[in-house]
Amino acid sequence: MFLRCSIRSPVAKSNAQKETSTLFGFLNIRKEAGMTAHDVVAKVRRIIGIKQVGHSGTLDPMATGVLPVAIGQATRLIRFLADDKVYDAEILFGRSTTTDDIEGEILDSQDSHPSDEQIDNVLHHFVGTIEQYPPLYSAVHVGGRRLYEMARNGEIPPEIPKRTVEVFAIEKLALKEELPIPRPNLRNASEITNPVTTTDIKKCKRYRLKIHCGSGTYIRSIARDLGQLLGSPACLSALERTRVGDFSLNEAITFPQLEDAVKSGLLWQLISSPEQALALDQVDISEEQSQKLRFGQRVKIDGLKHESSKEHSSKKQEELRYIMAICAQKLVAVCSVQSAELSEGISLAREGSSIHTVQILKPEVVIANGRAT
Repeated sequence: MFLRCSIRSPVAKSNAQKETSTLFGFLNIRKEAGMTAHDVVAKVRRIIGIKQVGHSGTLDPMATGVLPVAIGQATRLIRFLADDKVYDAEILFGRSTTTDDIEGEILDSQDSHPSDEQIDNVLHHFVGTIEQYPPLYSAVHVGGRRLYEMARNGEIPPEIPKRTVEVFAIEKLALKEELPIPRPNLRNASEITNPVTTTDIKKCKRYRLKIHCGSGTYIRSIARDLGQLLGSPACLSALERTRVGDFSLNEAITFPQLEDAVKSGLLWQLISSPEQALALDQVDISEEQSQKLRFGQRVKIDGLKHESSKEHSSKKQEELRYIMAICAQKLVAVCSVQSAELSEGISLAREGSSIHTVQILKPEVVIANGRAT
């Protein structure tokens, strides 16, 4: 008997490693229900064959929809992605749970529910800069530990800090015909004895919203707090993220599509470059300035104007502005912009009564041959 073994050519292995090592950009993944963001990253790694993969922010296991995933050295650019998001959320009035969605143990039940008009009249309380308590089952750190770790162990945290978040708009949507499907015990370590059932969902009131918000907003908290304001137990019954920055649901790809692209050698068609994906302004620089940035040196930019194309920007981005430095139509670096008047050794040249502003680009992430350094 002869054993047939397949020995991969060193040259073929080298070529494969070279191909995956040059992957650089972002994928718009359509997350499936029941998966965590960590599950998505692990699956992308297996399909593409590259270890350096990261996601732009958690998405509940129950939720579906857009999850931007960075591959290669683009993982260093995740923090520059737009942080405004749009959700399609369904709220269930009549049941509250430990997880603030239909995956948890029922805490309170009520047969009477608020009317559509009553709900409509209080939605404005959740628009603008608002404060909310994160759900008990969340990744928020309290005392050096995550809340969900304490919840799974049956521990009560000493205090859950409020978070200040931005909600740009809330809009009522027509209900979908299909009922949400309860998937209990996805977050809990122990068996759920009183789960939300399909019968519960049929008895309760469902209400659907489109929510446009900033980073860090918990839609489960909005569902819970909306119920509390109306005197009705409530939780989230369905959630789909339809947009993150410029990544939209209608352009998101499924895992079968990703697998097909890898097999056919067309993966590059699915990858968005940093220039396409990042919610940053751009500035053209010279080759000389480009070389300075690549060596980690700062460069002066004369008369730079802030003309963001984004309707909503985070407070963090407003406090510290970032910009993409472009040379010969290629991204050279992502830089922070510093005012000349705050920079040592730089003076402002006055022309009549106006001030001629000089600003400085400080390289935060340098791009070299399609890689971030």
